Amino acid sequence: MMRRGTAANEEIVNRANYLLDGAAMHDARLQGLRTLHVVLQAALLLTGLAVVIVLFLLSEVVKSGLALGLLILLSQMQQRVGQRMRQLILASAEDVNTWQQKLICLENELPENQRYFTEFKIEQKTRGADATYVENLRQTFLQQRQIDMQDAYRLVERGSGHFHWMLEDEMPGWFNNLWLVLVLVSIAYEVFLLAHALI
Repeated sequence: MMRRGTAANEEIVNRANYLLDGAAMHDARLQGLRTLHVVLQAALLLTGLAVVIVLFLLSEVVKSGLALGLLILLSQMQQRVGQRMRQLILASAEDVNTWQQKLICLENELPENQRYFTEFKIEQKTRGADATYVENLRQTFLQQRQIDMQDAYRLVERGSGHFHWMLEDEMPGWFNNLWLVLVLVSIAYEVFLLAHALI
């Protein structure tokens, strides 16, 4: 076991700080992408809602049909933006995971009481978990045992209870359902106008 203050220990701490800075930089980019995604989706949804309001104020079939066409175009744009942003977010999350895995593996070379990031990830991963699972992770990551990237992946993989995972899995469905309602209501109104125009 290395002792605190040795040159080797200081080198590991310096490398750990570098990896932590890299993980923090990529995590900041990831949070920025998540925020941008929500802002873009909300802006498109508000624009779509404005088009629906205009559509309901129109009583001419042709003009309301143009508004419906614009709404459908916006709906398609929302789908494309959502898919592309999801790809960017998932790729960025994988970058963060890689930096964090490397940091956990590097911290494994430090004494157990200096594995601060590893301890944080264990606590984050085990909120609400049973005692056996927690003890298993502690034995794997806080004992003098060599770990590899696959071991470290257990601490950064999906399912660690983060709120953002729920948003990334659920939010696209929420926006898609809202858009579906907007389009279906608008189509129903257009059919109503068309039926009245033919009478």
